[in-house]
Amino acid sequence: MAAPDRRAPQDYLGALELLWGLRQPSSLGPKRALSVRQIAEVGVAIADAQGLAAISMQRVAAELDYTKMALYRYVRSKAELLAVMTDLAIGDPPDLGPPEDGWRTRLERWARLIRATWNRHPWLPHVSEWQASPGAVRPVSNDRIMGPNEVAWVETATSTLSGLGMSPQEQLDAVFLVSAHLRATQAMTTYGLLPWTLGLPHEEMLDRLRGGHEQRFPTLSRLAASTHDPAHSAFEFGLARILDGLELLIDKRMR
Repeated sequence: MAAPDRRAPQDYLGALELLWGLRQPSSLGPKRALSVRQIAEVGVAIADAQGLAAISMQRVAAELDYTKMALYRYVRSKAELLAVMTDLAIGDPPDLGPPEDGWRTRLERWARLIRATWNRHPWLPHVSEWQASPGAVRPVSNDRIMGPNEVAWVETATSTLSGLGMSPQEQLDAVFLVSAHLRATQAMTTYGLLPWTLGLPHEEMLDRLRGGHEQRFPTLSRLAASTHDPAHSAFEFGLARILDGLELLIDKRMR
């Protein structure tokens, strides 16, 4: 039996070349009047206003008053377009403050800054999913390669945990844990709500639904009947618990 083909898809390799400056611009044809950054900026503006579904090579080309074929001189596929849009929207890595501020304060700042970035660009979580695998860290959405900005954000976060008795893999796992919490709490407000979610209006249909399933979902029914606390934040609660757990581990390792 033939060995499986483990070659990276061409879209993956093309995005790698483009994002990391490994592609030499062609000298053929007319002088280039656009830049990859200009194209990415237009793509980001469209996605911010209308979501990822509105993104296409044709739409971005039209906004720039160019043909779709002209755009292919700069980005060769929609996968490459999404890759440069993502890295541009994520932006430069943040300054988390001096080490004297402590790992917990700095990692918490990182989490809040990621959250703020996602709020500015609500489509970003859909294309910036991270997955750890032996020997590699890669996004899982359509084999999209990480660009230098995205990698720099991961580097900034993992560096907050240096010198605290954690292995490099544990540092990366901790950052992925925080990132997964961010993604989960973002999804709670983006992809729909349970009928028992606090804060939903007491409409007749919802009240009938809740009342008819009290025995099946007793805990959630009590939740829906309780008073909504506007000060409670799933993001804040979960982030504090994750950092508490890391603090216990670090204290144990540093003894």
